[in-house]
Amino acid sequence: MSDVISFRLSKDNPREAQALEILEAWCSNGYSVRYIITDALLKLNDPGPESKEDNPIPELNAVLNRVNKLLEQIGNGGYPLIPRRNDNPEQSSLAVNFVASIKKAVKPGLKPD
Repeated sequence: MSDVISFRLSKDNPREAQALEILEAWCSNGYSVRYIITDALLKLNDPGPESKEDNPIPELNAVLNRVNKLLEQIGNGGYPLIPRRNDNPEQSSLAVNFVASIKKAVKPGLKPD
């Protein structure tokens, strides 16, 4: 025998009004109220991916959480974006002069690379 559970949702209460809208949206997609409430209660009791059984790599989740926080801070302007350096920066004249002096000092027959 099934238990009967009955409750009312008031449109005057913002949380209950939001819950009612969600319930109506799911019902319009063909789900029964019984399925929606059962699924919601099961998910409410689910420990989530933080449990050791479901999460074999907790370190990965910790790193991903830190990356997500950094991305949120960057998106909110919390950290200034650092421009990427050019992969082929122009050599300074000091570097060019240094390479030229090494080429002059190399003994004949050796290739400076």
